[in-house]
Amino acid sequence: MDNFEVLQKAITETKYLSQENTYRYRPIMRFFYHKYEQAENWLFKEEIYDELKDKIDNYTMEDLERDLEFLVDNLSLTTVQDVNNINSLQDFKYKKYRYQLTDYAIAIERMTIELEEMEVKVASLSPKRFEVLRDLLRKLKSIDSLSNEELMDTWERITNEFSDINRNYQDFLKKFQESKTEELLQSTVFLEYKNKMIQYLKDFITGYLNQAEIIRDILKSVDTNFETILVKRLEEGERNIPKIALDFNYQKFNQVNLGKWRSIYKWFVNTNDKSEGDRLLEVTSNLISRITKCANSLIELHGNMIKRKEEYKHICKLFDKMPNLNEARKLSNAVFGIYKVKHFKGISNKDTDSLINSYEVLPTIISVLPNDKKIKSEKRHSVIVDKTSKKKEILEEYEREEAKKKEMLKRFVDTKEVILKGDVYLTKEERGYLLNLISRIGTSEEYFKEPLFGLNYKVNFDNNKEICRIISDDGTFTLPSLSITFAGDYNG
Repeated sequence: MDNFEVLQKAITETKYLSQENTYRYRPIMRFFYHKYEQAENWLFKEEIYDELKDKIDNYTMEDLERDLEFLVDNLSLTTVQDVNNINSLQDFKYKKYRYQLTDYAIAIERMTIELEEMEVKVASLSPKRFEVLRDLLRKLKSIDSLSNEELMDTWERITNEFSDINRNYQDFLKKFQESKTEELLQSTVFLEYKNKMIQYLKDFITGYLNQAEIIRDILKSVDTNFETILVKRLEEGERNIPKIALDFNYQKFNQVNLGKWRSIYKWFVNTNDKSEGDRLLEVTSNLISRITKCANSLIELHGNMIKRKEEYKHICKLFDKMPNLNEARKLSNAVFGIYKVKHFKGISNKDTDSLINSYEVLPTIISVLPNDKKIKSEKRHSVIVDKTSKKKEILEEYEREEAKKKEMLKRFVDTKEVILKGDVYLTKEERGYLLNLISRIGTSEEYFKEPLFGLNYKVNFDNNKEICRIISDDGTFTLPSLSITFAGDYNG
């Protein structure tokens, strides 16, 4: 973050906006600003008092002097002593001042005016701005044929057009995220200008698509060192302008211009992900879909309410004609559905894929037990079945499988050492047995008890950092090369 120290400082010039006497400070500053627009920069306190004395109740010259002193102390106004019209020592003693707005105060007053007009300001999506920006970028591309004055004027117009495009589309789309707009989209009043809104957005998208590709080609066609030349030429033009402030920060001036150029480039040219222009196109298209969806929902709801109103009247007449409550309940079940419903699922008895009448399908019969505790279901006595032989068969099958597995793995014990290095071909069971031994011992170099054969074993890790690939039918397992050593003899 650039100039972080500056961000930590308070802006004292804005103090007059939120003080106890703000109701007096702001009219003074607004009067100064209007005079500034009329090129009247220096004002006497008498001029200010004549303007405000009838607009602020019980306002005195002493009050004005204190207010002006506050504004000067907080850097909103600057003063200079008027020595041209001094006729006596008394006039010089009481220092007849003239007052002027500071640069910060001018910018702050512009901001307050913009805030005041925000409620009535309407953001617009004008496709013509893209045409203007296209022509200006074409002119900027011929930078060698432009003088410094022409270049600075073209660059200022480009940045203004780009800022207006970016700000207006963001403000316009932001309006659709507000709660007021959401309520409007759900109201029938919105149907009156739905088509105009959709056409307005479509015209903007068409205008953007017509010019975006041309602008993108212009930006891509410039040399790689174009931005360097642009920043350098703009600095030259700025240096030719006489300045009162001798400490003008040209480095920051160049950074700002470089940032503006890169922002324009990224807005139209897709560098990594989507460009900002592509995002604008996507958001605007989604907005059209949203408006259309809301409008269709309103039309459907509005139409259904008209149709159902007559239906409700007819149903009320039917209920009014019912002779008793039981008949009314029957009608209620027919119109509104059964109050308590139970759903049953079953496999249909349909035994063919041919199209047949549903009445020809045999019914599915489901036995249902009552939930009422008073109604007891018939007790059924179950007979205990002897499963000893079945359990014996399962146990014998398990022992055979274990013996077969043990015989297959016995070769590892007989060799006393298993080397896992390079490509090794193993079955799924052999791989699982060896990996289990490795996981049990971890990184320890001591002997552990092998669970299947009862021998001691240890794992020797290879420090050469070579790789072993265990290849099996179900895939390949990769691990660092190592060896497993067994101690003792197996007598099983």
